Parts: sequence; structure tokens; C-alpha cells
Amino acid sequence: MADHVSHVVHSFIPNSKRIIRASCHNGAANMVEASKILKVDYYQHCIAHSLHLLLTVDSLNDVEDVCELLLKCRSIVLKLHFKSYLIEDEMAATADRAEVDRLNARIAAAFELDK
Repeated sequence: MADHVSHVVHSFIPNSKRIIRASCHNGAANMVEASKILKVDYYQHCIAHSLHLLLTVDSLNDVEDVCELLLKCRSIVLKLHFKSYLIEDEMAATADRAEVDRLNARIAAAFELDK
């Protein structure tokens, strides 16, 4: 990974050895090691990742109402995801009915002109 990052940086900044390098990542051991290999001057943990971990690991499981709400949301999403073909079929049928109604109206108008 460090080789790939080094190659990409070098493609944009050919003289990349003369710049100050900083990185932001999740703090995993492989990312810390990659920062060391790349000779990063400064690195910090990603704040968004840290907040995500704080909420999902340290907080959400302790609040019963939040857990219940998330389970309900998950159930809804799963049902919509796996039954999306039903929604698509209903949308197609609705469009077909609307088209048939438009054709019937045109036919009725044509009969009115014929009288």
C-alpha cells in the first residue's frame, strides 16, 4: 500500500521528497505502518471514523430505544431491498393503466367526432 501511495504522490508531485507529508486514517496498525514507511511527518486519526466508532461501539448499543429504532429501520430497508421487484412491477402496472386511460380517452374523443 505504501508503494502505491508513494507512486501516486510522485505522479502528481515529481519532487515529492521535499514536501512535508501528513496523513489522516483510522489508526489501524497497517495504516500506521504505511505512514511510517512513507516517512509521514504527522498523522492523525480520522475524526469521522472516531465519531463513528464512538457512536456504534460505545454508545448506540447502550440506548435501548435507539437499538429498537435501528432494528425497525433495518427491517424496512431489507424488505424494500429484497422486494423492490414488487414496487417496480406496481409502478409499471400503474404506468400501463395510465396509458390505457389516455388511449380510452382518445378513442372516446374520436367517437365524439364521428357523431
